Amino acid sequence: MATTAPERIRIPSPAPPPQGPLFVPRDVEAGEFLPSTASAHTRTPGLVVEEEPTQAQSRVSPIAISNDVDGQFIVEDVLGAAYGVGPTPQAAAADFYSALDQRLLFLRRNEQQLHPGLLRELHILQRLFPGR
Repeated sequence: MATTAPERIRIPSPAPPPQGPLFVPRDVEAGEFLPSTASAHTRTPGLVVEEEPTQAQSRVSPIAISNDVDGQFIVEDVLGAAYGVGPTPQAAAADFYSALDQRLLFLRRNEQQLHPGLLRELHILQRLFPGR
């Protein structure tokens, strides 16, 4: 049986990874992990609502608003530390900020005993939401 030179194997370029949730690496500070090519956002009174991304727009917000299959609006921060739910974006945002304030109050009261991961969460939340 005669042997021939093997054909070259063609390996196609990999497809880009799907756009999914944003996870914060442990060694990155608050302002550094937010990508400049994030989904575009539209401002509404006191809220930021996600739309389809466009090339011309690129704004970053520390919160995301989504709508579940039951019609409830969900507002959450980029860390997933707090969330709010409501029948309207405004109600969900109010619930979110109440939960965020409670979370920050707990973390600040216990700052001296916090695990390094929770201490990091506290510092990032304080940078993302100054004045709260």
